[in-house]
Amino acid sequence: MEDLLKVVICDDEKTAISIISASVEALLVSRGIQVEVNTFTSIKKCYSYVKSNPIDLLFLDIAMPEADGITAAQKIVSLKLETHPDIIFVSSNQNRVFDSFQVQPFGFVRKDNFMQDITNVLKRYVDTKLTRKEEIKQFELRDGKGVSVLNAASVIYIESYRNIQTVFLTENKSIKLHSTMDNVTQQV
Repeated sequence: MEDLLKVVICDDEKTAISIISASVEALLVSRGIQVEVNTFTSIKKCYSYVKSNPIDLLFLDIAMPEADGITAAQKIVSLKLETHPDIIFVSSNQNRVFDSFQVQPFGFVRKDNFMQDITNVLKRYVDTKLTRKEEIKQFELRDGKGVSVLNAASVIYIESYRNIQTVFLTENKSIKLHSTMDNVTQQV
């Protein structure tokens, strides 16, 4: 996980920004995650900031006076930045949830069910986006010819034929090891 999670909140209501910001910081800090939050009441200023600054997570209101939040999210996604931020829509307009699917948002927080939704979506964000990065397991497989360092997530399966173990990996790659299956499983 990065040392600092960069979050942007864009909502035309200053009260909503304060509530979202305080909730995001409290929930993430309680999970041991340092947060940097930038807030905007203007989609244009937010877009300009996102365009020139790497961010991890964007909370975006849908109904804003100067532009629609979903349209703004489409523009952000179309920037094709090295990594565009995960987007969580925050809206009192629940009937727009299906419209938001166009940009494949990470989540949708209803303002009238704010605390439950924000808690659930941030828990899921931490569990799927942050924790998994920390838990990537690497291991070494040794045989008579050397050592191979593998990422556990890249192993699809292992095929055994006598003392030759073929480890099939993602991207149609494989490694042959001259070892017994017992030796291989003990090393994993």
